[in-house]
Amino acid sequence: MNYGKNFAYIYSTHLIHFAVQVAPRIYKYLSNKNKKKEILDLCCGTGQLAYYFLTKDYKVTGIDLSEDMLYYAKKLNQPFIKGEQAAFYCDDARSFSLNNKYPHIVSTYDALNHLDGDESLIDCFRRVFEHLETGGTFIFDLNTEKGLSKSGTFIREEEMLFSIAQNMFEPARNKAFTRYYGFYKDDNGEASESYFKYDEVIYNTIYKMENVKQYLYDTGFSNVKFAHMNNLEHIIDEPEREDRVFVIATRE
Repeated sequence: MNYGKNFAYIYSTHLIHFAVQVAPRIYKYLSNKNKKKEILDLCCGTGQLAYYFLTKDYKVTGIDLSEDMLYYAKKLNQPFIKGEQAAFYCDDARSFSLNNKYPHIVSTYDALNHLDGDESLIDCFRRVFEHLETGGTFIFDLNTEKGLSKSGTFIREEEMLFSIAQNMFEPARNKAFTRYYGFYKDDNGEASESYFKYDEVIYNTIYKMENVKQYLYDTGFSNVKFAHMNNLEHIIDEPEREDRVFVIATRE
């Protein structure tokens, strides 16, 4: 999704928890499978997961559709960009084309749920497959229908932020969405106070997990499995019973 400037700031400061939590788990899994230290971070957002891998001496390429999100990714990882260890590009997960193949490709924080439907997901899988080395691993997480069916309103009030998140489920449209809106205070160190409004709707497509698995096999991937988000070695046989799963696919 192509997020706006104000929401990109909120994302970079207040919505980084998922990347911070899962980056070590993904690193542990990948480092045990393949010693090559290069990774493509698809839908990299504001670059927190990329940052973790860069501190582990990985070479990282990040792709995101939002220039505003990439602004913060580049800001966070500027020393690594200067050292030519990192590069970030504005591109579409469904159609990107890079002159490289990678041993590892990852996409996190249900980024692929934000594609507009199954055909777009298949297009993404095809592009990933073309950019993955033989023996390489593709890891991404998805919200399941069970997870997306949980509606509710969540309010967050802090000195610098007032935020509301409303989750809604529309099974008739095969969609769910979250509206994030509120205000944040600009911490510019000056006496005057500036407040900025943000209002962003994030759409999630509901995929059948059995279809996702079949799409990956049809694309050419092998050994497709579902894993628990807290432990990628913990294989799940019934992914629809979980709120969120990781999908691990290899190219042989």
